[in-house]
Amino acid sequence: MQVAIVGKPNVGKSSLFNKLCGKKLAIVDDTPGVTRDRKRYEARIGDLKFTLIDTAGWEHDDALLKGKMNAQSAAAIAEADMIWFTVDGRGGLTPDDFDLARLVRKTSKPVLLLVNKSEGKIGIDVGELTRLGLGEPIYLSVHASLGFEEIYQRASRFAKTIASKEEALEPAEEDSKAIKMAIIGRPNVGKSSLLNKLLGDERVITSELSGTTRDTTTHPFQWQQHNFELIDTAGVRKRGKIDNRLEDMSVGESINAIRRAHIVVLVIEATEGLLSQDMAIANIAINEGKAFVLVVNKCDLIRKKRELKDETEYQLSHHLREVTGVPTLYISALRDKRDVVSEVLEAAAGAHKRWAKKVGTGVLNRWLAEATAAHILPLAENGRRIRLKYAVQNSTKPPTFTIFANIPEDLPDSYTKYLANSLREHFGMQGLPLRLNYRKNANPYNKTTVSRSPRGFNKS
Repeated sequence: MQVAIVGKPNVGKSSLFNKLCGKKLAIVDDTPGVTRDRKRYEARIGDLKFTLIDTAGWEHDDALLKGKMNAQSAAAIAEADMIWFTVDGRGGLTPDDFDLARLVRKTSKPVLLLVNKSEGKIGIDVGELTRLGLGEPIYLSVHASLGFEEIYQRASRFAKTIASKEEALEPAEEDSKAIKMAIIGRPNVGKSSLLNKLLGDERVITSELSGTTRDTTTHPFQWQQHNFELIDTAGVRKRGKIDNRLEDMSVGESINAIRRAHIVVLVIEATEGLLSQDMAIANIAINEGKAFVLVVNKCDLIRKKRELKDETEYQLSHHLREVTGVPTLYISALRDKRDVVSEVLEAAAGAHKRWAKKVGTGVLNRWLAEATAAHILPLAENGRRIRLKYAVQNSTKPPTFTIFANIPEDLPDSYTKYLANSLREHFGMQGLPLRLNYRKNANPYNKTTVSRSPRGFNKS
């Protein structure tokens, strides 16, 4: 069952969304219009499970952006099985409330009228609420946790009339195996346009205004038997250029999205190339152990495409040496006539497969013998030859390896980099951050572990 939370800006929709999901998924701020896109997440009250759709606030305004926000609310209403119409209990109703109520009544869908912020004096009389034509109100306070029992009772009754959709309430087993892909980049490089291209609908607002996407929004879908969950985020920019508290919150949302994702799709603009902010984003992904794909967008604005590719490859090879072989796509999300969807998703699925790859112990140790034979190990400080005796893969996502050695503390970082690059090339792990640890095994009772962490390698 899908439930759409609709209402004017700043009536507490996102606070309710966060409360029911048990996580801080939507930005909550006093600024009207903070939630611009529609987001969805699994939620529950007691034993009642459902999918919540949080939407942009509804405003009667002819401005282009607010018009698009209203379209998002209308789309959410169309998708939902039940609508939770939310108003602010501290203030009176406005024409916007009645316009939206008129739209909701036309759907003939079950509606709960929620009067939020009702912990104090109510600023709306019953007569006004009756004029909305949405039934008896539920007086609610998200912050004081009041009214949720009544929501549960009424929503449960409505849920019984939607029995045919109850199967959709439980996440399918394959959903847990979905490839979680975060679309990340500086503001206005075309992230939302790319996401719309991938999804094939206008689920995310696109605009020429920098910073249009402020929240982190998730979109599940399927492509060629692969389950994906796309994570769209606000743009990441230098801290010094964050104009206000709201954008500062959005930067945090973007970094959190990287942590939630399996694959990071870093979008840059062809006319600007790789900038320091892009490298910073890439390094966050590397440090978090994520695989990533680089998408160079708006290539239709560039005439000398060969020069663009050469410069991009040069920047990657010099500044991200520890993840050589990053899949790089050159596209125009808006104007490309090629199958951009297949290109991006094929690259993401391939990166995910490499990221989750498990190497057999026998094969891994044959590689280790060949690698050390091809590149002689150095002497330790005591004059003895360092020996790498045995290797195992501890885990995947990212690929993490432990090598047993006699004197691991004296092994130079340059040799660790050599081994990591050899691993990538030999086992097809290009573009991945690898974690490589060493364990001293001279004494069977000594379980000392030494982690090598040159730039791009994480300590375990």
